[in-house]
Amino acid sequence: MKNVRRLLTGISFLVFGAGSLNLAFTVLPLILLFSTDKEVRRKRIQNTISWHFRLFLKWMQALKLMRMDVSGVEQLCKNHHQRQGVLVIANHLTLIDVVVLMAYMPDVDCVVKAGLYRNFFLKKIVRAAGYIPNVNPQKLLSDCTRTLNEGRNLIIFPEGTRRRPGEPLRFQRGVSHIALQAGCYLRPVYLNCEPATLGKHQHWYDIPDKAFVFSLRVGELISVAPWQDEKTSGIQTRLLTRHLEQHYRKELSERPWKN
Repeated sequence: MKNVRRLLTGISFLVFGAGSLNLAFTVLPLILLFSTDKEVRRKRIQNTISWHFRLFLKWMQALKLMRMDVSGVEQLCKNHHQRQGVLVIANHLTLIDVVVLMAYMPDVDCVVKAGLYRNFFLKKIVRAAGYIPNVNPQKLLSDCTRTLNEGRNLIIFPEGTRRRPGEPLRFQRGVSHIALQAGCYLRPVYLNCEPATLGKHQHWYDIPDKAFVFSLRVGELISVAPWQDEKTSGIQTRLLTRHLEQHYRKELSERPWKN
């Protein structure tokens, strides 16, 4: 039975890859052809990517490889007010964390590895979608701040990389710096995957004997006002980062599931 599940998982990865190629070489050229306005193109491409991710999640559930348990996702597409975006943050456990988040957020920006901007198959998609490359800290800060100030929501994983089960949660200070610089609200999202799969240093074929349950909970907005001053300092950034870490540890420990 496990070999069957492994085969279905492999097929799912192929399906996902084929869908991405279809986006890059069929759907994207059509959107570019019929959308002359840059902002319209960006929104249409992001919506198409979100639709692709939702379809993939339905495929995985139809094959009984995974189950979804979500709560509060309707809050993810809301801004606190129209003139500024919200910085959506989440703990990072699996390869599909960003797939799940973007499936529920049809119009959102995100930070991607600089290598994706050079990837032959994906560079056209990430560039046209307006995703922000993690090139260098200063440019990343300015690009993220501009995105939020233009009223678009932004996804970032404060841990920077996937955390192994049992490892202590540690946030990088970059997210706090961006939030303080932009003066935006933070929207926390709490993720869990049980049994652990598609995590760091796990191969795609290291799958559990049963369908894994991917849980998502959306928290209340967090204001950065208590940590703001006339000029963002390293001390404020560290204090906000510490607060976010403590907040996540408390929220994750109080859930019926743990990571």
